[in-house]
Amino acid sequence: MSQQSDDWRIKLRSQIRKQNINMLAWQENNPNPMTDEECDGLIDILKILTEKVYSYRDNIRVYGWVKTTTTIPLDNSKLLEQQKFLEQHQNPEGSGN
Repeated sequence: MSQQSDDWRIKLRSQIRKQNINMLAWQENNPNPMTDEECDGLIDILKILTEKVYSYRDNIRVYGWVKTTTTIPLDNSKLLEQQKFLEQHQNPEGSGN
């Protein structure tokens, strides 16, 4: 992955964060909007946020997703211990009714 693609991701994530902050600030400053015009400010912020999210997604599509795989080794002794515990404490006849 190139430095240029990382720079774009950082920039776009910052723009998304800014719009989220703007939305929270709008809600704090307008707890009870009385008119459609007052609500239009929130809708404008939402439109910009949507645009930034699509730009972020498109940027990721261009540069590709980073795929990673993590393998955690299984400790068989713990599995055997758990199976032994279950065999000792479960009722073999079901619910016991």
